[in-house]
Amino acid sequence: GEDYEAMLTMCDRYLSMEASLPEGESEWLLQQKLVALLQSKRAEEALVLLEKAPDDKVFNEQRVLIMLELGETDRAIAFLEEWSAISGDREQTIRLQVRAYRDARNVEAMNERLAVLRKMRPADPRTLAYAVVQQYLAEVPELARASLDDFFFRFSGFEANMKMIAAPLAEIGAVELL
Repeated sequence: GEDYEAMLTMCDRYLSMEASLPEGESEWLLQQKLVALLQSKRAEEALVLLEKAPDDKVFNEQRVLIMLELGETDRAIAFLEEWSAISGDREQTIRLQVRAYRDARNVEAMNERLAVLRKMRPADPRTLAYAVVQQYLAEVPELARASLDDFFFRFSGFEANMKMIAAPLAEIGAVELL
């Protein structure tokens, strides 16, 4: 196993010399410290650390994922709404919103964001495959089945598309959809 305490000690040592670090090094060290905190099951400390992190898409995504891990779904949704208002509808924020709404059991809002994602990339079967998985994880199998039917209607059963949809469904145990 990893010695996360040693990693944290080293990160803190170098972060204390932030003024003399080359550009970009402090962000990298901050990312390493986050990894060590998360791997050592210290999500609360990681979230506190992220409050001081730069406003950046990598750190923002980590903020949201940690909030969701800690069960702070409403806080994650509010953060995502602010982030999306500033950056616009981007695939990254939409996917995170889908996850947050799924965790909040707000299927209607989740499906609205899935629709936005599909409109962004209507010819990409991955967006519809993502919808199937998210709807199944949201415990709405009838919606997942309808999206799966739509997937096959739009993109047919070519081998590549079958693999694309079968792998995540098998991973989440949705074998009845296969």
